[in-house]
Amino acid sequence: MAAPLLVAVLFWSGGSDEERLAWIGGAAVVAVGAFGAALSLGLIPRPVIGRPAVAF
Repeated sequence: MAAPLLVAVLFWSGGSDEERLAWIGGAAVVAVGAFGAALSLGLIPRPVIGRPAVAF
């Protein structure tokens, strides 16, 4: 829910393209880090991939 709002604010805000990309990249790093931390703490169950999915 926060990601679309962040993208909309950055899209319609003023500033240079480099500054906008830095904010989006920073938000992506924070989101991936939070997801990785939740995954490693066991808050999000790890998906089980079967043999047919690996073969694909």
